[in-house]
Amino acid sequence: METMIGAEPFYLKGNNDKAVLLIHGYTGTPSQMRLLGDFLNGLGYTVYAPLLPGHGTTPEDLQETEAEDWYKEVAVAYENLSKYFSRIVVIGVSMGGLLALRLAAEKHPWKLVSIATPIYFYDTRLNWLWLLKHFMSYAKRGKHPYPVEDRYNVAYNKIPVQPLDSMLELVKQCKKRYIRRITCPILVLHGGQDGTVKESSAKEILRRVASQKKQILVLEDSGHMVVLDKQRNFAFDYIKGFLEAEE
Repeated sequence: METMIGAEPFYLKGNNDKAVLLIHGYTGTPSQMRLLGDFLNGLGYTVYAPLLPGHGTTPEDLQETEAEDWYKEVAVAYENLSKYFSRIVVIGVSMGGLLALRLAAEKHPWKLVSIATPIYFYDTRLNWLWLLKHFMSYAKRGKHPYPVEDRYNVAYNKIPVQPLDSMLELVKQCKKRYIRRITCPILVLHGGQDGTVKESSAKEILRRVASQKKQILVLEDSGHMVVLDKQRNFAFDYIKGFLEAEE
């Protein structure tokens, strides 16, 4: 299946000894991580943002995938980076944050940044997913205008319902198993205007991790996609400070 224009994975070679793995969210693409990727590459980091299975082509393709498929992709990406870099930063947004949490628990990266990672959702329909998935294949995608060019926000315009089961199971496993096994330094970012994921998610992640060094930043004027919203430059600078801090 042909990839949507602008949805391609990207690799940016840096000039220091550290790498960053960027993980996009459900129905999204690496395009949404490009501004952050360019910023980090400008600091010298090698940056890789894979395109997760089922994404960047058609919603019908995503309908045929599940969380384990997405995780295998990021695990392979991490292993490939680890052949050349001993210090790897993992940064995940939304569903990509869930994958980042599991990856951090199993692979023990140098540092971790969790952005708008869902533990608790606003959409109560998810409580009825077991029933709804038998009657609807797609859900409407909520619209939130972000002050960026369209090329930085290439994503599906509808949400496949079937794979959400596996995403909710990943949420459950993160709460039950993965989060408490995370020991690396972690920064948790959340938008104060996020209408998708509750702010309590960020606080729960921070509370459960075993990391000795952990920080949280709530950007009060940002929505779900912190990396695209009007406070993104502040968020990027904060990430820079977190990465440059002494261990």
